[in-house]
Amino acid sequence: MNINESEADAARLVDERRYKEARRLLLELSEHGSIYSYLTLGWIYEQGVLGRKDIGAAKHWYERAVSVAYPEAYLRLGRLLTDQGELERARKAFEAGAKMRNLGSMYQLGKILLDDAQSPGDVEHGIAWLERAANDGHIYAQRRLVRLKVKNSKSLIGKILLIPLIVRTAINGVKEIRKDVYSDKVS
Repeated sequence: MNINESEADAARLVDERRYKEARRLLLELSEHGSIYSYLTLGWIYEQGVLGRKDIGAAKHWYERAVSVAYPEAYLRLGRLLTDQGELERARKAFEAGAKMRNLGSMYQLGKILLDDAQSPGDVEHGIAWLERAANDGHIYAQRRLVRLKVKNSKSLIGKILLIPLIVRTAINGVKEIRKDVYSDKVS
């Protein structure tokens, strides 16, 4: 059996919620440098599907995926670090993923820069990352930009005129999720 077949078997086991068997196979795959195994083992430990969460183990596996510069890994590691309060490391992970054009990382980086803005430059930089993600179809980035437009609108009429944009963004989000719940555009 080759690596691709083994990864497919591991994915099937995860889908069937046979996590102990999946972990065994994923650990074997990790010895052969399988990025899928790194990310999935990280998820298994982060979610605690084997009994309890093991954030240290999750971080280890996400960092292994980051060590081979896999774009999705930066997003997962950044989210985990954010949850652990390691905001500076999270920002760096998101920035690395964003530079690799990972939509979720672009969105998260833009969000962090806006939420923790220390200067007008941070706001501009944050908006720029949100716009990049939104232009590539990231639904949450589009939604965040619409919210900024509403917030910055000086008049009630201006806010009312944004309602069609709000509705269109919401509809596009629902369509994308229905099409593919794991889409990069909603990560």
